[in-house]
Amino acid sequence: MLFGCLSMNAQEDAVWDQRGFFITISPGIWVPLGNLKKTFETSPQFKGALVAQGDKIKLEIGADFILNQGNRPFNYHSSDTSFVTGRHLDLSSLGIKISFMDKLSPVAYLEKSIGIGHTSISTDVEQLKKECINVEADAWHFGKNECDGSGKYNYPSLGSFYLSAGVGLQRVVFKKRVFAVHAEYRFAPYAWFGKVEKGFGNSSLSTSFTFRF
Repeated sequence: MLFGCLSMNAQEDAVWDQRGFFITISPGIWVPLGNLKKTFETSPQFKGALVAQGDKIKLEIGADFILNQGNRPFNYHSSDTSFVTGRHLDLSSLGIKISFMDKLSPVAYLEKSIGIGHTSISTDVEQLKKECINVEADAWHFGKNECDGSGKYNYPSLGSFYLSAGVGLQRVVFKKRVFAVHAEYRFAPYAWFGKVEKGFGNSSLSTSFTFRF
């Protein structure tokens, strides 16, 4: 009986300790869905987030990076020309997510989340960058400016906002130590902004393991 009471108290302490501000790291797998599979392959994904967590709600501001394994070209339309990328580089995202926590036991929670953010796909096509310089010698570029072809290049990227919805299972271990698994669906309408063709694709799924520090 005494051991049972002590065990329950330890579990309650673990629940109490999970509230606060934390950093999370989440390695996982990103899977393109629908037409997006024509361009991208299933790839490793790494996420990092700043987390504020209470009893019922968790707020995250985070970024993720996808090491793209695909090597199929796609058509990209810029303001003055169109081209086919010979190879596209990696994908990155920045966003905010809110999760609603349902208690399953003193040390386990079910998470249901929604989120919004911005995602970007890099290309490897070099375009001449027209750089504006101030001929009146002001470091902050006030006054009259002139543009010239400076010989510098930039790499255009394909950007879009995204909406996400996900579910996860979180378990407290060793008080403030938390281990969790997540699955998340993401909708990113890349074609809405005229940079790619309408059939480019917009859906993906990711699964990840989360470690909290």
